[in-house]
Amino acid sequence: MKQLFLTLTILAATLTTIAGNAKTISEEMSLVSLQGKVIDSESKESLAGVLICISSYKVYTDLDGNFSLELPYYMLEDKLKVSYISYEATEIPASKGKIETIEIKQVN
Repeated sequence: MKQLFLTLTILAATLTTIAGNAKTISEEMSLVSLQGKVIDSESKESLAGVLICISSYKVYTDLDGNFSLELPYYMLEDKLKVSYISYEATEIPASKGKIETIEIKQVN
């Protein structure tokens, strides 16, 4: 009887540990990657160093104008803010997690 009780206790402890890890895995799975490219609306040239913000997440474009952000899925409801010196600040929806190309306009 004691052996059965001990076995059940160990089994319960193991299942509790697995359930705790499952929560961590589901939290990680809720992250999405948001990727895109920023170009000048007139010349169609890539822009390096453009600031991309969504909530408290920030990233700058690379030398080819590309950016990538890993953020929680629920943030896809927010707007993506794009800003660059001597260009108009732009806001676009971040839905679906994939943004092909963002064109920004130079201030006249």
